Amino acid sequence: MMRGDRNSAHGAVQSLANFDIQNRYGRQSLARLFELLRTGQEPEVSFSFLQFSQRKTKGNRWKSWAEFKKSALQALDLIGLRPDTEDK
Repeated sequence: MMRGDRNSAHGAVQSLANFDIQNRYGRQSLARLFELLRTGQEPEVSFSFLQFSQRKTKGNRWKSWAEFKKSALQALDLIGLRPDTEDK
């Protein structure tokens, strides 16, 4: 959740503090995600947005990490972010 979303919560900001990604853990997580996208490595954890089961689920779910990676790289490219460098 981004700062603008948190601030629009009208008083519920304190209850959302645990979801703040604008700290060292958020930066480390984003850096690791970019590293995974850049190198093509498989993540060492399972993500809830990847669909591993055979049952039908609602919403946009990717069937594999490779499928998500392709979509993520396209979306990042659309906004001018390229995770193909090791800048930190």
